[in-house]
Amino acid sequence: MKAHELRAILSRPGTLEVMDCLLHAPDGARFTQIQQHTHLPPRTLVRALRALESAGFVERHEPPQAFPPQVTYRATPRLQEARALVRGFWQLVHGEGEARRA
Repeated sequence: MKAHELRAILSRPGTLEVMDCLLHAPDGARFTQIQQHTHLPPRTLVRALRALESAGFVERHEPPQAFPPQVTYRATPRLQEARALVRGFWQLVHGEGEARRA
């Protein structure tokens, strides 16, 4: 992935918040859990998840026989490796006082 592609993903609304959430959910998180954590509107969250999934930062798991569908989103090893980057961006965006979890 090129630097400008990464910047484009990280500049999308909600992606940093979703990355932070999934880095703290070792077993993954469902859509509603991510939404409760990030307070993002559904449309923004869907777009962030899709962008992160297409970039290889998030995996979407859906058991084939589950009804209703039980989709879980998980951080990929690529996102785990970017933990320090996420922390740095969080500090840049939210300020030093909110350098919380990543």
